[in-house]
Amino acid sequence: MVDANEDDSRDFVPTTDAGDASGSGIFDPATRAYDERLASIIDPTGKYYDALPKILQPNAICGTIHPKIKEKLNVDTNNCHDIYISAGSGDNMCSALGCGCVSPGMAVLSLGTSGTIFGVSDEPVTTGTEIAPFCDATGRHLPLACIMSCTGVLNSVLENWCSYSGNETRKTLTHEEATHFAALHPPGCYGISFLPYLGGE
Repeated sequence: MVDANEDDSRDFVPTTDAGDASGSGIFDPATRAYDERLASIIDPTGKYYDALPKILQPNAICGTIHPKIKEKLNVDTNNCHDIYISAGSGDNMCSALGCGCVSPGMAVLSLGTSGTIFGVSDEPVTTGTEIAPFCDATGRHLPLACIMSCTGVLNSVLENWCSYSGNETRKTLTHEEATHFAALHPPGCYGISFLPYLGGE
């Protein structure tokens, strides 16, 4: 948080929201607060727990931009307005928000380096399952399932098993070409299994 207070001796209060905090591994989605018991396993002295960012409610204002920062950014250099700072949220939480996934029953599928699917829920999921018990950026919950390697697996298959030599260079099939050839064979590929270990999963 950057406070508008001119006094440089002011106290700064680190802040976050429930969405980002829910990825910390010590967050209780039912109470929407840090689990002091889990934090004490990391640091029995309690200093770690006391240093954790304050969890703000959605749409809460965590501060305003300091005039000195405004000068550096060349924004409102006369300091006529308070420019508020949001608590923000985590990457998947903001992704859901940007996709308009803000109501129960809606979900987002994201295929990239990793693969994730997450949806909005009014109730938290049970901890200890394969589903991450995240919170979203609107005050609800965002159960999420993830695999570490997603499109990288497809690219690895193309590069290592779907390439051919031609005109003194080695060419790799496009996704469309590989899909065409794969469709010529029955699902299951005659019992062949591919268990990728590509990025230290």
